[in-house]
Amino acid sequence: HYILVVIYYSLSIDVRLTDDWVQLNEDECNWQGITCTPNEGGRVTALELPNERLEGELPAEIGGLNDLRILNLRLNRISGTL
Repeated sequence: HYILVVIYYSLSIDVRLTDDWVQLNEDECNWQGITCTPNEGGRVTALELPNERLEGELPAEIGGLNDLRILNLRLNRISGTL
């Protein structure tokens, strides 16, 4: 949960995402663009936010999503390294 919130604040998240991305008591597996695999204990396996007008630097904390298998942030203005 913490890592996704860091990503949220590191990128200028589009208004369309804020309704579910800022509800900190909401299960992140229900957030737009997030996929979790139930048989892996609800761990984040995909982060897919293509063409969402995201801007900023990808935070190093994204490396903490150990079960991430799909990362799709294309068509955004994101810098940084993985």
